[in-house]
Amino acid sequence: PSSYVNVTLNCSDSEVGFCDKILWCNDTANNCTPTTIYSVVIYITVETTTYIRFKSNDTFGNIEDTKNVSVIINKGVPNVTISSPDSKDYNVSSIDLNFTAIDPNGIDKCWYRLNNSAENVTIENCANTTIDNLTDSSHILYVYANDTGGRVGNFSVTFSVDATNPTINFTTQTTTSAGSHSQNWISANATASDSGSGLDIIILYLYN
Repeated sequence: PSSYVNVTLNCSDSEVGFCDKILWCNDTANNCTPTTIYSVVIYITVETTTYIRFKSNDTFGNIEDTKNVSVIINKGVPNVTISSPDSKDYNVSSIDLNFTAIDPNGIDKCWYRLNNSAENVTIENCANTTIDNLTDSSHILYVYANDTGGRVGNFSVTFSVDATNPTINFTTQTTTSAGSHSQNWISANATASDSGSGLDIIILYLYN
């Protein structure tokens, strides 16, 4: 990959005649018709795959079949973006991984890495997938993609997972649930804890 490419065309003739001229054209679809007479080096700078199509003829009017060469200009890395997960808290341990990877010359492969893990997980066909078995914690997700020229782009997002429900316990001084009571009141003494993001609010409900 380069930011520009110079293309030089030459012709020779092994028979009695001599090379007369070379006709050429360029496009991105590889179907243009060579009509321009080659006289100077062809300078390619467009960031894409460019096809140079050419043919030559000798002084006896013999014309060769059209040939072509491809030139790939790649000035930057793939553009990777993540739409899911977002930078927020999740209460589930499986989260969709939705992303895009774009490069003018095509994407070769994609993979992701979670937190500081040394393991890179291949994303088959660079398609959206699901990340399972996430632990209750803060996570950093890195998604990578490389293009056909070997350049690597990446994007990261930080999110948190807390998929564990709080724990509630009724302690002493709580009116027992067994039997009947000749009183118009009950006593409730409860404790609650959460090993993840912490407690937000404790609400007691009384059902008759």
